Amino acid sequence: MKERASWLLGLDRDAREHAVKSLQELGHGASIADLNRDVTEKIEEAGLKIEFAIPRELHGRLIEWGRDRGIEGESAIIGHMVSDTLRRSR
Repeated sequence: MKERASWLLGLDRDAREHAVKSLQELGHGASIADLNRDVTEKIEEAGLKIEFAIPRELHGRLIEWGRDRGIEGESAIIGHMVSDTLRRSR
């Protein structure tokens, strides 16, 4: 439960709306990776797209940062990373 709450809070407002739908559809037994995948699909279906670029030499560190937190997929990782950074900047 705590893991799901932390995951949900790490998402931006738009992604949270999709996450609630994903939780309802996939159930509370779904893994965070499955939920992230479903949320990413819902965002893509909704037409919301954010593009970003990072230096190639940092890509491995980005993936490692996500794996350390149980997050898969560049978009999901960056979303969490940005949320974490913005929360700490308050």
